[in-house]
Amino acid sequence: QNGQLWLTTRQGPKLLDRETGVVSDALGGRLSGSNTMEICEDRAGLIWLGTSEEGLYAHDPKTGSIAHYS
Repeated sequence: QNGQLWLTTRQGPKLLDRETGVVSDALGGRLSGSNTMEICEDRAGLIWLGTSEEGLYAHDPKTGSIAHYS
């Protein structure tokens, strides 16, 4: 998405800027305590994040919203 690669980590999702090589907290660090296991983008553009203990999150990049499903 936009030249960035989503990464799963034990400290929450990260974004890798492919041009600069800089890794930053995704979603403003709002899931920084989550052990992110899976990340997938659906056809509608939602980013789905599966965690090991907190369930499933859906992030809408257009609005910045995050929904939690447990």
